[in-house]
Amino acid sequence: MDLPYAGLRVVDCSQGLAAPSAAALLAMYGAEVIKIETPTGDWGRGIGVNKAGNSCVSLTANMGKRSLIVDMKSAEGLALIHRLAGTADIFLESSRPGVAQRLGIDYATLSGNHPELIYLSLSGYGQTGPYRDRACSDTVAQAFAGFIASNTGVDGIPHRVNTIPADIAGGLYAFQAISVALFRRTRTGRGGYIDLSLTQAMAHFQGVKFAEYKIEDGAPSAFNEPAGNYLAADGWIVITLVKEESFAAICAALDMPELASDPRFDSFKTRGENKTALRQLIADKIAGQTVDTWLEVFGRHGVMCNKLNDYSDWLADEHVRATGAVEYFDQPGLGEVPYPAVPGGMTRPATWAPTQGAGGAAALAAFGVSESEMADLVASGAITLTGS
Repeated sequence: MDLPYAGLRVVDCSQGLAAPSAAALLAMYGAEVIKIETPTGDWGRGIGVNKAGNSCVSLTANMGKRSLIVDMKSAEGLALIHRLAGTADIFLESSRPGVAQRLGIDYATLSGNHPELIYLSLSGYGQTGPYRDRACSDTVAQAFAGFIASNTGVDGIPHRVNTIPADIAGGLYAFQAISVALFRRTRTGRGGYIDLSLTQAMAHFQGVKFAEYKIEDGAPSAFNEPAGNYLAADGWIVITLVKEESFAAICAALDMPELASDPRFDSFKTRGENKTALRQLIADKIAGQTVDTWLEVFGRHGVMCNKLNDYSDWLADEHVRATGAVEYFDQPGLGEVPYPAVPGGMTRPATWAPTQGAGGAAALAAFGVSESEMADLVASGAITLTGS
C-alpha cells in the first residue's frame, strides 16, 4: 500500500499519551518517527503496570516508532536535536509552557532556518491565558471542561470516565491539526506552529452538550431516557432510542404498551423529568429474562440494543473478527497484543512499540547520522544506544 505519509520525518519529544499517540498515528500512516527520551525515560512508561519495558500507555502511544535516549542538557545532545529537527517535517513536544524555550527547542528557534517545519505544542491549558502554568492531566481536563459533571450516574454522583478521553481526544485533534498543516504546506510551502490543549480538546469533544446547555437554558436535562444499561437475569443489556416512535417500540417489546401513552412518559421531556420511575419499571421487567432473550425480542421490534460487552467479549465477537476490526502484533517480551484497527484504513498494520532506546541507531541512520558521528555522540554522553 502507498502509505500517505511515507517519507515524512517526525521528531517526537513529547511524553505521556496525548501527543505521543498523534505521532504514533503519523507512524501508522507511514512517517519515520524518532522518539526522543531523556535518560530517565518517558514518564508514560511508569503509568500502571510496566512489563518488558512498556506500560499500556507507552505501548499504545509509541507503536511504530524508534526510541533514542538523548541528554538534552548537554551541548552535544541539544545540537543533535537541532540537527534532527532541521531535516524533519514535524516536531512534537508536550512540556509545560516555557520549558521548550528554556531547553532551546522551541518553535522560534527550530524554525528560524527551517520555515517548512510543522511544530506542535500540546499542554494542559495552552500556551497563553491565566492557567497556562497549571499542571494538568486527563482527569483534570475532564473536570475543567464539564465532562465529569455531565456524567452523573443513577447514584446522583458525577463520575470520572476511566478510558482517558481527554488524552485520546487530544491525540486525535493533534493528529488532525498536523494533517491540516501538512495540506496547507503543500499549497504555501510554509510550516507553522500548533498550540493545542487537553482542556480545549475535551471541550470540543462535547460540542453538542454545550449547545444543549444553551438551548435548554442551564444544565442539560436527561438526553434520551430511558436509554442506558439494564440488568437482565444473566447479565447487562443496553437499549437506546433516537426518535419518539422508538419509545413505543421499546414499550411493545417489553409488553408494556400502556407506558407509551402514560403522560409521565409521552415525550423526551417528560421521560427525562420522570426518569427514575420509568427506569425502575423497565428494570423490573428486564430482570425477568436473559440477555439473549431480550436481544431477540428487542431486535424483532427494531429497538437498538446490545449486550454490555467487556473487552474480551469485543475481541471474541464474530463481527469484529469478520471485519478486521482488531489487529494483533508481536510485542517483544509480551507476545501477541490486540489493538483496534484505525478506522478508515490507509495505515500499515499495528506494530510493536520500542523499549527505552530501542532502535536508536536505526533512527539516527534514517535521519542521515553516520556511524562515526553516532560513536562520537555516545562517547560525549549525549546519547545512549542500547544495541537493540
